Amino acid sequence: MNIIEQTWEKRNLDIKSFEFLIDRSDTVENCKEALSSPVHQDADYLVVRVPVGRMDIAYFFQDNGFRFAELYFHVEFRPQKLETIQDTPLLNGIYVVECNEEQLQILYENIRAGVFKTDRIAMDPYFPQDAGRRRYEGWVRDELSKGTKAYTLVHNDNNVGFFLLKQESADVWNGLLAAVYDQFSGMGYGPVMLNEYLYMAKLSGVKKIVSAVSSNNPDILNIDLKFGAKIKKMTHVFVRHSKSCQKGC
Repeated sequence: MNIIEQTWEKRNLDIKSFEFLIDRSDTVENCKEALSSPVHQDADYLVVRVPVGRMDIAYFFQDNGFRFAELYFHVEFRPQKLETIQDTPLLNGIYVVECNEEQLQILYENIRAGVFKTDRIAMDPYFPQDAGRRRYEGWVRDELSKGTKAYTLVHNDNNVGFFLLKQESADVWNGLLAAVYDQFSGMGYGPVMLNEYLYMAKLSGVKKIVSAVSSNNPDILNIDLKFGAKIKKMTHVFVRHSKSCQKGC
């Protein structure tokens, strides 16, 4: 088990939060010991990630006030082997470019406007409506400061969406985040964006792209699978709010 104090949530949400990453070798007993720690009992918000198949541990946390929030699908692409990638744009006049300062501001404006609607925090009635937006903007800014790259999908001179790619190694990229902006939603840009960054990875010689998709966003999972993603593992996510947080975090 790995326990992480989510210090960034103090900045984003003004709460004290911890995340429990459960390993398959963990037992109910050591979960009980970790949860009983006073520092964890006093937290405003606790998040637990339990591997699929550990029903005993999932039941333990549910018996101790945790609620199911989402199922995470950890997916993997192999760009060099994918025949689903098109080597020409799926739409005329489409291209991808690393975000300049103006495009970053457009990205942040769209996050503040609520482009992410299926996020666990955004959907949680215990958090204010703008909580998820602040959290995503903080996450993007943190990632960019650590060297993660932001790219914009452009079509006929319109910035229609963005994605973040983190280079884990010379052969592995992490597709951290992506979104089509609201005014272009429902127009088929999701598959176009995925095709573009998979093809970019293929040209760069990247052997693997990893990503994670929430069960709250099945449309994205379906697009990923259509383009050849393989589900490598699944994780149940449970959350617990303190009594004070239940009255309004």
